[in-house]
Amino acid sequence: MHPCFAQEDDDKERLPNRPRNFLTLTLGLERDEKVPPVKKPFKSGGDCRKLGIAEALYSEEINTLRFTPKREGLCTFTLKEMKTGKIVAEYRLQVRKSKLDAVVREMQSLLGDIEGISIKIINNKVIVDGQILLPRDMNRIYNVVGQFGDQASSLVTLSPLAQKKIAEFIARDINNPEIEVRAVNDKFILQGVASSEDEKTRAEIIAKTYIPALIIEKSELDGVVKRPKPANDGVINLISVRPAAPPPPGKIIQLVIHYVELKK
Repeated sequence: MHPCFAQEDDDKERLPNRPRNFLTLTLGLERDEKVPPVKKPFKSGGDCRKLGIAEALYSEEINTLRFTPKREGLCTFTLKEMKTGKIVAEYRLQVRKSKLDAVVREMQSLLGDIEGISIKIINNKVIVDGQILLPRDMNRIYNVVGQFGDQASSLVTLSPLAQKKIAEFIARDINNPEIEVRAVNDKFILQGVASSEDEKTRAEIIAKTYIPALIIEKSELDGVVKRPKPANDGVINLISVRPAAPPPPGKIIQLVIHYVELKK
């Protein structure tokens, strides 16, 4: 898309010799309109740009005008022959706010305290997007979005930073500088050396208490993506046990025997 026509004011513009096109545009949504057969090059006019209500870009490849609404209001956009100034097309534009604006405001009041998300209107639908740190916030987002039916949907995912933070909590609770905890692909890997089997088992139990609820994506529900079932509840225990020290040597008993030889 590019503005391949000249722009001029319509203070002295002549009346169009063809019916006007009345278009109702919604803020946040672009609209494409086919351009009638006109000689090129042509120029544009009207007061849409001057009033800041809408902008128009022309695509020569598909002979289409793309209108982008900027604010509420009424304006006129025209196309005229370059040489004669004859108006060959006129568009009366009315830009309105979307009915979804009320939905956005309601969702912002319900979800505004959750960090990492944004709520916007895209393709005539309210979209909640972003990454969250707390898995429990996903349930809240899901319940709120579900109240608005087909008017809203969620693209929110769990941030990789959340997994990293959980790994830090696990390492702090294990409290062993020789044991490392890493988060990889929604799994937690325990590595290092434990002094005993009991300590190794204890580290795994602590890690499992921190495992967050599994969030199922829509693509998984639809069968597009298949996630392998996490082994061992998502905790991979690679901790080795330090060999026990060899037992101390046994006690040495020294016997001193004195004997006397008797002769007759």
